[in-house]
Amino acid sequence: MYNLTLQDGTSFNNLDANGSYFIAPVGLDISKLSGIIRNITIADLDTSEEHSPESIHENGLHKFMKVTHTMTRNNQFWFALMDIPEDKIILMELQSDVDYIAMMSDVAL
Repeated sequence: MYNLTLQDGTSFNNLDANGSYFIAPVGLDISKLSGIIRNITIADLDTSEEHSPESIHENGLHKFMKVTHTMTRNNQFWFALMDIPEDKIILMELQSDVDYIAMMSDVAL
């Protein structure tokens, strides 16, 4: 069983895992898991260690993640999370800044 805790304190508790998927009851509101998720802690309740099903991070803290896949199966909601490397986040922010400057300057890229 796993607990996911977001930076704002929102928790998703007692989630099962299967491979890289977390499994929750249907109807769980995961709207806070949209886009890029910053500073999410994943705790493994079975071993009292904090980690994700696939990789271990210091103190269970993942700096940047996103939901990569969702599905409903057997009256359960399945979702997969993926770590995003910090260098990719920097590139995304830089591209956003360039796009904004181009738009404000009326320059076509």
